[in-house]
Amino acid sequence: MNKQSPTSVRVIGWFWRAGGIAGMIFALPLALKGKEWWGSYWADPIRSLSPTVLFVWAFLASLICLVLGNGILKGRDWARVSILAYCAASTLIGVAAYQHHPFIWFNAIANLTFTGFMGFFLYRSDSTAFFKGGVEVFSGGASYLGIS
Repeated sequence: MNKQSPTSVRVIGWFWRAGGIAGMIFALPLALKGKEWWGSYWADPIRSLSPTVLFVWAFLASLICLVLGNGILKGRDWARVSILAYCAASTLIGVAAYQHHPFIWFNAIANLTFTGFMGFFLYRSDSTAFFKGGVEVFSGGASYLGIS
């Protein structure tokens, strides 16, 4: 049987995949010109990084996003768990980096909201059944395998 992922899972997978590709493309310009582009909006710890460290950090984070997006599209449960861990780590890093900066609340609220959306859509019953391998999704709804 050919199981098909729920629409929300496909959208999330392609979102992470596209974000990873875009991040890898823009990692070098960000590292070289980011301080000029973002100015005072960058937190002091980020501003103090060398361009090489900033490039490696941005590129590896983007590569992780690409791998997680591919894992989501393939129905890998480790990718679903890893996305929430990545979102939580991103929130903590952002709060630490923007400490004593006016953007701390915007960053924290935006990251927590994004993490909540990821958790909600990736852990719904149809998504969980897809990742656990127990559901086949048809255009008319879900049919649990083995149960008529």
